[in-house]
Amino acid sequence: MILFFPQYQAGFVPSNIPVGTPALRDLWKGAPGFAEVAIQPTDVDKPEEEGGIRFRRILKKQIQDSVDIVQAAKPDFIVTTGGDCGGSFASIAYMNEKYNGKIGVLWVDAHADIHSPSTSPSGNYHGMVMRNLMGHEAFDIQPALPLAPHQIGYLGLRDTEAEEDAVIAECAIPRFNAAEVMADNAPLDAVIDHFKKNGITHLYLHVDCDVMDEKFFPHVHVPEPDGLTLPRLLELLQYLRSKMPVAGCCLTEYA
Repeated sequence: MILFFPQYQAGFVPSNIPVGTPALRDLWKGAPGFAEVAIQPTDVDKPEEEGGIRFRRILKKQIQDSVDIVQAAKPDFIVTTGGDCGGSFASIAYMNEKYNGKIGVLWVDAHADIHSPSTSPSGNYHGMVMRNLMGHEAFDIQPALPLAPHQIGYLGLRDTEAEEDAVIAECAIPRFNAAEVMADNAPLDAVIDHFKKNGITHLYLHVDCDVMDEKFFPHVHVPEPDGLTLPRLLELLQYLRSKMPVAGCCLTEYA
């Protein structure tokens, strides 16, 4: 299944994500299993906020629609693309339930996206989706089976807040920064070994384009310096595929 979800309201609004979505739609539309989530019009001058989440009402509708589409399709493999990191929720939640908690989610991203509404400095949901997948009670749509900390690994982190660092440390989630990942495959092996020791059988690869260095790949929603090169990103994805079966992947925040 290819889930095209051009959501942008979970990030900063106005957003440059809609600039990138037409190219992604053209790339995938017409392919077998293509499905698109409809996006509601947004008044960017009036960013409603409720319970610490901007555009909460709109996001609830769009994310629920994506959940319904994926659940109806019942895919064995899913590719999600088109918008912000909040669009990953449905595919990861579905795959975790399908594999009964034996999915390992590798978050290949400059940011941890593990805030709750009470800790987020911005109120933007794209910085909270991991916490939502873990079953934090503050969110409207809950996964049928929340992610446990041992199911999560971070590659390429380089811009986190203290509140996120505290959650990652408390949960003992493996994390490796971009410099470590650029150096060699030792971080990849460490995360795969961690997953295997905890009974993980399949990977889900979440890739935010901002994991790449803005000098080499500026077409992102939240550019950050000192990231991965595109060749290294492609290399590590191939390496991970060789180490464990992949059940799904996503590409987010292309702009």
